[in-house]
Amino acid sequence: MADSMATEAPTAVVQALNTRLDTITKLLEPLVCAPLNETVGKLSTLERCQLYVLLSYTLNTTIFIYLKTQGENPKEHAVIRELERVTQYVGKIKAAQGSKKSTLTVDKAAAHRFVKGALSGNPDQKKETDEHASTEDGEISSAEEATPKAKKRGGEKMSSSKKKKRGIDPFSGK
Repeated sequence: MADSMATEAPTAVVQALNTRLDTITKLLEPLVCAPLNETVGKLSTLERCQLYVLLSYTLNTTIFIYLKTQGENPKEHAVIRELERVTQYVGKIKAAQGSKKSTLTVDKAAAHRFVKGALSGNPDQKKETDEHASTEDGEISSAEEATPKAKKRGGEKMSSSKKKKRGIDPFSGK
């Protein structure tokens, strides 16, 4: 009875391995039946990267399994470094997929300071932009309030080295 249990366990493991190998073969069939350059030519850049990483991971995992079946320690083999490298690429691809969303937003305070600085030579335009900014949302009434440093300083007096220089308009001719 102990002898039959000893042979049943390896037989079950071998059958499970054969089943999984058949599944892998079926999944890889579409990739293997056509030349790789034809398959890759139809894919987008991201899909190409995913395919190359998939193939590399599959090959390295197969070598890892082969080494285990031969009684060698695959953790001491170079295939482990390759698997680690491939998993790093998987992480990079996932990061690239996640960055499809545009995170561009307009910093209203910075835009206001930029426009105000550009129009500093024209007093009429400066007055108009100040009025527009104060009526817009009540968010920004002046460039001083918009800067975080100004909020920190509060009532502190600026040293002469930190005072803002008045912008010179290169087009005014002065």
